[in-house]
Amino acid sequence: MGIRGMCYDEKENGYWIIAGIAPDPDQPDNSLPNNWAVWFWDSNHQLQRRLAKSDLPQDTRLPNPEAVCVIRANDEDYLLLISDNDKGTPSSYVLVPTTHLK
Repeated sequence: MGIRGMCYDEKENGYWIIAGIAPDPDQPDNSLPNNWAVWFWDSNHQLQRRLAKSDLPQDTRLPNPEAVCVIRANDEDYLLLISDNDKGTPSSYVLVPTTHLK
């Protein structure tokens, strides 16, 4: 597993991390599963998985998330997960309420 993206959450006093298998982009291996998860690492050095690819609604297209950031909208905090899709394909994203990740 490798870290794909990470951001600091000042309100929660910790880091949100996207981690998953990171195959060589110059030599893709389609036999590797594209599993990934979102983890939270707090100030007490506790690492907890908060979201897996399989936790998203089935119709959500987020094949290769590479970035995560915390945003605030309508007085609620969200994680913005951004996917680096195939070459020539626009990136995709999903907003996940942080209340669903506790």
